[in-house]
Amino acid sequence: MVKSWAKGARGERDVAKKVGGKRTGFAYQNTPDVTTDFAVYSVKNYKARWPMVMEEFKQLSSLSPDKNHYVVLKIDHQWICIETLDQHAGDHGEDLSLDSSP
Repeated sequence: MVKSWAKGARGERDVAKKVGGKRTGFAYQNTPDVTTDFAVYSVKNYKARWPMVMEEFKQLSSLSPDKNHYVVLKIDHQWICIETLDQHAGDHGEDLSLDSSP
């Protein structure tokens, strides 16, 4: 178990460094793993399933409703940052409506 915890902590430190944030995740604490001035991140350094990703978004929204929310996964040795399309469109001011009607 210590090995798994250490892997998670290393992943959180790696992501915090890459996004210029601070690692705030502590084992068994209900906090985001990484925070910046504008966003909170949940970092998963293991195989994650999509229902878990959605639960992480819900948790981040309840913990920090005034910040952007990202779930970060490590897939094939590459960090992948996931955000909702609504958040992305809001951040960039783009009309990314999925409605294809004229």
